[in-house]
Amino acid sequence: MKSTIIAFFISFLFCEQVYSKNTNANDSIVILLTKKLETSQEKKIELEKTNKELKNQLVIYMAKEDYFAAALGDQSNRFVLIVSILVALLTIFSFSWYNQEKKRIKAKFKSLIKEFDVIRKENKNLEIKLLNTSANSYNTISYTAEQNNLPLPAFEFSLYAGRDNYKADQLSDEHEYTITIATLESAITHLKEVIQDKNLKETIKQSKTKILEALDEFHKSEHNDIKNCIAEIRILLKDYWT
Repeated sequence: MKSTIIAFFISFLFCEQVYSKNTNANDSIVILLTKKLETSQEKKIELEKTNKELKNQLVIYMAKEDYFAAALGDQSNRFVLIVSILVALLTIFSFSWYNQEKKRIKAKFKSLIKEFDVIRKENKNLEIKLLNTSANSYNTISYTAEQNNLPLPAFEFSLYAGRDNYKADQLSDEHEYTITIATLESAITHLKEVIQDKNLKETIKQSKTKILEALDEFHKSEHNDIKNCIAEIRILLKDYWT
């Protein structure tokens, strides 16, 4: 009986100790869970606070973005306006400058045309004088040869004189050809004297090229008297050379 009581007592103590240990273990778990819950709550609060701050910053950022976008658009419009004004002013200035330059160049061009006309007229008059002087010199040589009974040089230089008189008449405003025709008729007279002397045939052939070139100067002439004179000279020379 006594041993039974002792055994029961020992069992009771053991059960109480096990129960106490289980109770302590459960209390520890509860405490741990409570701490984790509190930690989770704190983190949740911090996350909500952070989220709220991020939302506020996002709102501020979007507001700044809208402001800068509006400001940039306004600046762009101003820039476009300024550039348009500058382009318009430049266009007006360029057009005005172009018109002034056009008028200046046109006036200068007219002045140059007048100067050119004056120079051309002076050159034309000078060339006419030179041709007339040359023709007079050839006529003088022809006359001297005639006085010395030299029909061949008299013919040649009469022909050259007629050629230069014709060229001077072509440049002149009045195409009279009076002196030209008279000189060619004189050349025909001298040529008729040449063909009477057979000994001059070889001598005149030496000047054949120059004589034909002089005759070719008259090929554009439409004056009947000149054409007749040139045709007669060619026929006489052809018969004499063959």
